[in-house]
Amino acid sequence: MLVQSGKAANPCLIPIARAVNDSMPYHMLDLVSEASKAAGRALDQSVVAVMGASFLQDSGDPRNSPSVPVIESLRRVKQLRVHDPHLDEIAGIKTTKDVRKALSGADIAVFMVAHKEYQRLTASTLKRLMRSAVVVDGRNIFSPEKMHKAGVVYRGIGKRIIR
Repeated sequence: MLVQSGKAANPCLIPIARAVNDSMPYHMLDLVSEASKAAGRALDQSVVAVMGASFLQDSGDPRNSPSVPVIESLRRVKQLRVHDPHLDEIAGIKTTKDVRKALSGADIAVFMVAHKEYQRLTASTLKRLMRSAVVVDGRNIFSPEKMHKAGVVYRGIGKRIIR
């Protein structure tokens, strides 16, 4: 609406912001691929847990969820798990409501939504539950320093890589 009503002013910020937001799921997939390689894991041989599928934190509304393109793109992995405490299904996949079940034995955890339940997870808990302990954080839930110290391969949007 703002763009259409202000065309005479040649607005460009809103469409650019929309394009950046729309590209974030694909940036997350790039981070998943990069983190997988850093851990020495073949993505197609990995167990991946997508953590959060709703559009907003602590809601059950899946409309316009950026998790959908991520889930769709990760269908080729060895095993795909989706956890969301507020949804029963998304993109044709039944979700689990048990966070430990989703993470147990997983190679890669992709945090798409900052549900409060995830904010209680620690780096040591993730390291203990997961097989390969690779975390891709799309919501700035975790400290890169704490993840690195615990031995977790960590990638996050806008975060520098700690080696």
